[in-house]
Amino acid sequence: MSDFNDIKKELRAFSYFLVNWKSNVKNADLLNRLDISNSQRKIDYSLQRSEPLIFQNIDIERHVIPQGIDKLCPDTERDFEVELTINLVQIDKYVEKNDPIISLGLSIKIEGEYEKEGEDIQNAICSWHLDKGVAEGAKYNHPVYHMNFGGDLMSDKIIEEENPNYFGKLLLLPSPRIMHPPMDIILACDFIIKNFYETDNHRELTTQPGYLELIRKAKNRYVKPYAYALVSNWESAFEVEKLNHSSIFGY
Repeated sequence: MSDFNDIKKELRAFSYFLVNWKSNVKNADLLNRLDISNSQRKIDYSLQRSEPLIFQNIDIERHVIPQGIDKLCPDTERDFEVELTINLVQIDKYVEKNDPIISLGLSIKIEGEYEKEGEDIQNAICSWHLDKGVAEGAKYNHPVYHMNFGGDLMSDKIIEEENPNYFGKLLLLPSPRIMHPPMDIILACDFIIKNFYETDNHRELTTQPGYLELIRKAKNRYVKPYAYALVSNWESAFEVEKLNHSSIFGY
């Protein structure tokens, strides 16, 4: 039996939680409008750069650089936002001990404007990218699921601004590619909520039984095979098809 209908229902249910979360997600209904394809035994969907899922009213930690950024500009229209884009293709049927993901590209961009007393308004941006790549034969260490800082969203900014020194003395490197469990839209949203909002500001949402059940289902579908493959180096009973301990570490 295909997972297609289950995934559609879970995304719609998750959209309900985002819509009702204190207006912190600008276009939460986007998950209801998501075009999910089911053909050739594959399920795929995407959030494109042209219409990302947008989280607003984020909390800025006091150790942020440039220093002096708080809630940024007094004008909330210039507040920082977190944008989520994703392309995911997976098999259409759950199989025990099998990595369901065929391809994955997920980007998280944080961008906005800030101002300090006596200075002009400044723009700041950073981004993270989670990929499913190929570990075997890679020129550099390449965990099959890896997260790295920067990526096209930041390098494109240099081209857009026609300024090779746009980021000052910041060095943008593809490395290190940090091993990280795969995430679908639901897990990616939970990742953003718990990393860019203070615990007191998201606890009301993230402790609701319905929310927790959707996270549990997503972890069971995507993270459980990853965890099994990680352990399989020591316990052969946890071996997973299409994923193994060595590829998780990138060697």
